[in-house]
Amino acid sequence: MEEKRHEWSDYQLVFDHVEKLLDRRQGTTTFYISANAAISAAIGLLLKDSALTQDWLWIAVLLLEITGFMACLIWISLLRQYARLLGWWYARLRELEAEIPSSPKLVTREYQEFYKDESTRKGLRKIFKPVGMTERERLLAGAIGVLYLAFAIAALVTVFQ
Repeated sequence: MEEKRHEWSDYQLVFDHVEKLLDRRQGTTTFYISANAAISAAIGLLLKDSALTQDWLWIAVLLLEITGFMACLIWISLLRQYARLLGWWYARLRELEAEIPSSPKLVTREYQEFYKDESTRKGLRKIFKPVGMTERERLLAGAIGVLYLAFAIAALVTVFQ
C-alpha cells in the first residue's frame, strides 16, 4: 500500500511540474503577444502622428521593426526550449504510468492516439501530422516575425529612395 501511494505521489509531482511548465509557456506567449502589440501600436502611432522628418520617421520605424523581429526570434527560441522540456517531462509521465498497475494511463493513451498511432486518424488528420500548442505558438511568432521583416524591407526601400 505504501509503495502504491509513493508511485502516485511521484506521478502527482511530475504532473504538477508539467502543469507549471505549461503555465509558464502560456505566460511567455502572453508576454510576447503583448510586447508585439505594443511595438505595432508604437509603429502605428509614429506613422500617423509623428512630427519627425521623413528620414528620421522611417529610421525610428525600422528600429522598432528590428526590435519586434528580435523579440520574435527570442520568443521562438523560448518556445523551442519549452517543447524540449515538456517532451522530456511527458516521457517521464508515460514511464510512471507504465509502472503503476492501477493507472488509467491517460497521458500514454493521449500520446498514442493523437500523436503516435496514425491508424486512429481520420480525414484530414490522416494526411496532416498533429500539431501541438507549442508548434502553433511558434508558427504565430514566425508569422509576426515575417511581417516585421517585410515592413523593415519596405522601410529600408523608402529611406534609400
